[in-house]
Amino acid sequence: MTDDSIPAGEKRRLNVFVDHEDAFCSVLGLAEADYECVTVNNAWPEKGLRAGDIILFSYGQSSGGGDTVLIEEDGQTRLGLIHSPGYLEIPGGVRPLRDSEQIVAVGMALGRRLAGAA
Repeated sequence: MTDDSIPAGEKRRLNVFVDHEDAFCSVLGLAEADYECVTVNNAWPEKGLRAGDIILFSYGQSSGGGDTVLIEEDGQTRLGLIHSPGYLEIPGGVRPLRDSEQIVAVGMALGRRLAGAA
């Protein structure tokens, strides 16, 4: 999963405010807050992620095993999956977080279009 697969013009990342009137808030029990929506650009079927899925991320949350996270490294941000504290899950197994990588946000909800294209 890398940021370069979807051009910036495709609006891969959007900031939104979810309030009590939003379906995500009421149905999924999300707190009213600012979230960053990031579109998945590379599928990882074994983890249930499809290209085009939208993940709502919250900053300032602590992550745990199985969480989808935003990782910042050298000014670039990308998606990742936490295996356990200090370790990332990658298609080939598990690896430790590098000193240069920092988890900056945790995935709170996943949205998926079930049929049709816009």
